[in-house]
Amino acid sequence: MTLWEGLQGRGDPYRTLLREATTALLNSYNSLEFPYNTVGVVTHTNRALRGSSRSVLLTAFRFLKANSGSTGKVSCKLTPCK
Repeated sequence: MTLWEGLQGRGDPYRTLLREATTALLNSYNSLEFPYNTVGVVTHTNRALRGSSRSVLLTAFRFLKANSGSTGKVSCKLTPCK
C-alpha cells in the first residue's frame, strides 16, 4: 500500500482509522506541538485495532480532531490536497 492509498480510506471504520492515523503520523513528524507524538500515534492505533469497531472510530475521530487543529493546542500547518 502506498501513502496515497492510505490517505484515501473512507466508508469503513478501519480505512477511516488508517487515513486519520497516517495523517496524524505525518503531523507528528512535522510539528513538536502536535498533540500526539510519533510513538503515541502508533500506540493509539494499535490499541484501537485490538478493540471494538467503536474504539476504532473513536480513535479515528480523536486523530481527525487533532489533524484539523480542533484541539486548540496547535493550528494546522499543512495545506490539504484538493
